[in-house]
Amino acid sequence: MVTYSNFYPYESTLDGDTSIAFPLPIKRIQLTNDSGVHALKFRFQPTETYGTILPKESVSIDVTVRTIYLSTDGLVEYRIWGMG
Repeated sequence: MVTYSNFYPYESTLDGDTSIAFPLPIKRIQLTNDSGVHALKFRFQPTETYGTILPKESVSIDVTVRTIYLSTDGLVEYRIWGMG
């Protein structure tokens, strides 16, 4: 069983590009796209290709990062939970 000592929730809307920096490295990230229309794109390094989360989709990824980069082509409501 994996245990986490830190939890960092972010809930917001986005229309364009942004990055979110966590105060400490996280080990698992859960991304949820609450939009009913537009996709939410994400990556962990500025040089990576974006992954895509379709509308109303959620993903959970085991990765050690401090920053996540987000992009949209329209207004998207999203939730990010970082656990470390």
